[in-house]
Amino acid sequence: MAYEYLFITFGILIIAFLVDRFALGGRIFKKWKALLFTYVFGFILVLIWDNLAIARGHWWYNNQCLTGIKMGFVPIETFILLADFILVSVLAWEYKNKI
Repeated sequence: MAYEYLFITFGILIIAFLVDRFALGGRIFKKWKALLFTYVFGFILVLIWDNLAIARGHWWYNNQCLTGIKMGFVPIETFILLADFILVSVLAWEYKNKI
């Protein structure tokens, strides 16, 4: 399936939004500047690291499961997954502090 990875990463993102909205009352998006800074910092690191690793043959992606949109060698889905990691990590932290 050509968009499998995209659907999975967006699905995780949607679940994270719903958990924040209904379990935490939208707490993490009130800190949008911190989220944006974290994402931009992670974006730069992933862009450099993944491009180097893919170019050197350390890993690869199955192009049959991707959209084909890339930044260098890195598929766009990787950056959506980065957003997933950041949101889920912050959600876990905020939920832990709520308990």
